[in-house]
Amino acid sequence: MKRLIALAALALAVAAHAELPTVQLNAGMHLIRAEVAADFGSRMEGLMHRKSLGTNTGMLFIFDEAGGQCM
Repeated sequence: MKRLIALAALALAVAAHAELPTVQLNAGMHLIRAEVAADFGSRMEGLMHRKSLGTNTGMLFIFDEAGGQCM
């Protein structure tokens, strides 16, 4: 049942193409504009369905607990 709910949530997120919040990160002299994937649905979709990324852009994945994550 949980898997079905998760898949339904993913389908809705993909269909809606909801824009994620963004943050600006500094890596030395480089500025990176990163979308924030902080909930289950946005982490699950990640960067799927993207044909390209702009220069100095990416995604920051936020998890509730510290630990190894499988991507």
